[in-house]
Amino acid sequence: YLNIFNSNHVSNPQILERIQEDLLQAQKFSHKNICRIFQFSRKDDSFYFSRECVEGEMLKDIIQMTRGLNPDSALNIAIQVGEGISAARKYGLKHLCLSSKKIIVDTNGTARIIHCDNLQELKALSNEKSETSDHQDQDIYFIGSIL
Repeated sequence: YLNIFNSNHVSNPQILERIQEDLLQAQKFSHKNICRIFQFSRKDDSFYFSRECVEGEMLKDIIQMTRGLNPDSALNIAIQVGEGISAARKYGLKHLCLSSKKIIVDTNGTARIIHCDNLQELKALSNEKSETSDHQDQDIYFIGSIL
């Protein structure tokens, strides 16, 4: 899966630098519950990153199709997402842009977090001045929303 962005949409060079730093850090990280970022590159006014393509269903679609998760499925997905979040936080990644649109359940039933994959999310994470505790509060809220 390839994401290509034109840096002309980001007027602040410091934001572009933070985007690059965040993606380079994420590229070095690997966990079974987070989709890998394989490569990040910048050329002229454009930059791109490739991420692992996972075959499966988005959590949002699963919830809509089943009209809600059964308790066992919800708990299983919440635990897996929590494990991914915990590993990412220990590694130093703060910005996962969590939502039901950013969780894919692969064909083996493994819940996987998709790192930020659009320019608005990348700009937002690069503008953030939040402390880690704010991110942890958001993560806890998101896991609670699954349950």
